[in-house]
Amino acid sequence: MKQTSRALCAVGLGLLTLLSSCGKRNDQPTPPTPNPGEVTPLKLPEHLIFLTSVTGGDGSPSASYLISTGRIIPGKFTNANGLPLEVGNTPYYWEGRTYTFPGIMGSTKSQLGCYLEQIDQTYRQVGALPVAGTAATTAMAVLNKDKAYISNWGSGTVQVINPLTLTSTKTIDLNKYAHEGALVRPSVMVLRDGLLYVALCQLNAQWQTVKEQADIAIIDTQKDELLKVISDTKHKLTFCSRPIDPNSMFIDEQGDIYVNCLGSMEDPLHPNQKAGFLRIKKGETEFDPSYMLRTADIKPEGVAHNVDFFSSIAYLGKGKVLALASINKLDPDLAKNMYMAYVHRLALIDLQAKTIRVIGDQPASTAMAIGVTYDGSRYAYYSYTSKERQGIYCYDTQTGKIDPEEPYITTEGTVTGIRYIPAN
Repeated sequence: MKQTSRALCAVGLGLLTLLSSCGKRNDQPTPPTPNPGEVTPLKLPEHLIFLTSVTGGDGSPSASYLISTGRIIPGKFTNANGLPLEVGNTPYYWEGRTYTFPGIMGSTKSQLGCYLEQIDQTYRQVGALPVAGTAATTAMAVLNKDKAYISNWGSGTVQVINPLTLTSTKTIDLNKYAHEGALVRPSVMVLRDGLLYVALCQLNAQWQTVKEQADIAIIDTQKDELLKVISDTKHKLTFCSRPIDPNSMFIDEQGDIYVNCLGSMEDPLHPNQKAGFLRIKKGETEFDPSYMLRTADIKPEGVAHNVDFFSSIAYLGKGKVLALASINKLDPDLAKNMYMAYVHRLALIDLQAKTIRVIGDQPASTAMAIGVTYDGSRYAYYSYTSKERQGIYCYDTQTGKIDPEEPYITTEGTVTGIRYIPAN
């Protein structure tokens, strides 16, 4: 496999000890510098970073750790050298800098943290931007070295910031666009043609949608002002993007934006009639009225039940999306513990043919194992936790197979987010 040659080429690094992963944890990072923008990231080879979560007594996630593989190589990683984080989103990566978010379900450290990865695969904090305690910052999008945006799920705002100096220059309030009985919930963002597209989840306190529509706010990045909020009411899809999946809104080769809608994810005991993909075509600033892919309309290949929604996704190119598909009927004990329910199967989606094909015959993975990433050329990596195995698997996009059939990386905690990092 390609990974073998990668492993042979990666030399001169202080590696995390594979198969034992012992070492001193970086509990006390270097104090932030006065100007984090002056710090130069180290040159590192391509590798993966991933977020693991360990569970509490009720089976829900209670702690998270950010871990780097240092290079792309199979092995076993524990949380020993991981950067402790609050339970929340996969960190955002930009030009050697890793930005961490406060916990989406509650935070004791309300800040956007900025870290540089070190040779020994620990993380050095070089700065932080304080955010409001209720902000629950969930996503980031960088326009250039002087301007970036963060979406605040909890406070209903988008902040304009400098990604190097970590200063905030403006706050755009979207709360007046909330549906009655719900909060507006800004989530995943993408930049296209001078505009920032911000998915609005529009949920009440029970994580339920109250209107059958999908909404996206569009911000002019020259003026940093709201241009408009667009809505799709024709197709009835809801829950626009998943806040902890940064891939859930993306741009394809034609410049079209696709957004993954979760629908009634909060109601797993009933069929999900509101989940799937919507599109905003290149050159347009409205939803495409001619396009919808709805999970309820598609009989998947390779499994007896319909997909309820796509928990996490990665765009592979040429109209293909790799997804962890949530199929609730796979686990009759779903209602007992939704976090640990075995409902995820790996699936390939064809956006144009509107087909779903479940890949391989792996036992279903838990609902808490989320995260898919793609190296942009051949290999995708995805999270997996079954009753017997746990870690990250490798999917070969050229052969269409899971290769190897064993976990490529085994982990101590359940992987709740993965990011491929190119060489810098």
